[in-house]
Amino acid sequence: MRDDESTSDEANRPGDAGPVVAFGSLTFAAPEDYEAEADAEVTGVYVHPEAASQGVGSAVLADLERRARAGGVATLGLSASLNAVAFYEDHGYERVRAYVHEFSAAASTGVEGTVVEMRKDL
Repeated sequence: MRDDESTSDEANRPGDAGPVVAFGSLTFAAPEDYEAEADAEVTGVYVHPEAASQGVGSAVLADLERRARAGGVATLGLSASLNAVAFYEDHGYERVRAYVHEFSAAASTGVEGTVVEMRKDL
């Protein structure tokens, strides 16, 4: 993959071909403004609340990590919302720092929250 390419994954409940209940994305580029060095960034793992604690988020993250390893990535970084920190710690990610992040697209919305920069050596 090129340095700036992204990949994504989605999952149904195990054994179910129904609606998508989780998805995640990975960017094959070093994250900007991180304190810790990382080769690529998990830009999100999202699970529908009805599918929480059923293993689908873990499966999506494992697949993103597998794709990262296959792409030559040695270290992943991510920014986790506070409610997701324990999930990532359970999967081997380490806290680097907490910081205030503005949740917006191209234009400023003024909506801010605390997130935690995390990293993992693959």
